[in-house]
Amino acid sequence: MLSGCASNNSPAAPPPLPLSAYGLPVQPPPVVNLNQQILGQWSATYPGGPFRVDIENDPLLSGNNYIATLTDGGYGTFHAGSIVFKATPDQAVPNLVVGSQRCPDPGYISAFEVSMTITMIDANNFTEDLVHKNSCQGFPVKFTRSASSSSP
Repeated sequence: MLSGCASNNSPAAPPPLPLSAYGLPVQPPPVVNLNQQILGQWSATYPGGPFRVDIENDPLLSGNNYIATLTDGGYGTFHAGSIVFKATPDQAVPNLVVGSQRCPDPGYISAFEVSMTITMIDANNFTEDLVHKNSCQGFPVKFTRSASSSSP
């Protein structure tokens, strides 16, 4: 028969989780999905800008399906009221948004679609870039939340 004895060389047990006032363990703060904080008014560095852009949920689709509309100015085939991009948050990466950008390059009769990604830097800044570099002029584009638009 074998018997064991306690050893002073064994690692110490981890300390117990702190208890809240109600006796439950304190929960870690929830992870913020920056890619779901894109709604609002933004200033974008499209060529000739900055231009104001309004990002809303697409009223024709359910869930988080973003539609960005130019609210002032213009260049190439963009003018106030033009849809500049449509996108959705990436389900696996909390600061990534993917979609298609309308390319308004001067010299074309109408805008054409190019694939793009948006990387959320924080709730007030993001960068839009093209999947295929140089397929449209003026990218990457930097967006800054307008002072009149608070993050959700």
